[in-house]
Amino acid sequence: MANCYVCGVYLPPHEPHYRREVPTGRSVGGWVSRRSYGAGSRAYYGLRTLCATCAAAKDAHDRAVGRAVGIIVLIVVVIVALGYLAR
Repeated sequence: MANCYVCGVYLPPHEPHYRREVPTGRSVGGWVSRRSYGAGSRAYYGLRTLCATCAAAKDAHDRAVGRAVGIIVLIVVVIVALGYLAR
């Protein structure tokens, strides 16, 4: 009775179901609210059932984001090290 959260395809009981954390909603606040001043936005995430295709795409996207963050951190560390050595 499960369906893929992303594409909506029916997942039969005998096929594997993949659980991934995916964005489930978003809210945007106004300039003046009870809790804070200024515009704020919030993204909501939750564990949802995905088909094999959507789970593989989500995993590939997460790996690409992780690699990009790692490269950026490495570049910043190298720049800081070169600046420190140039003193």
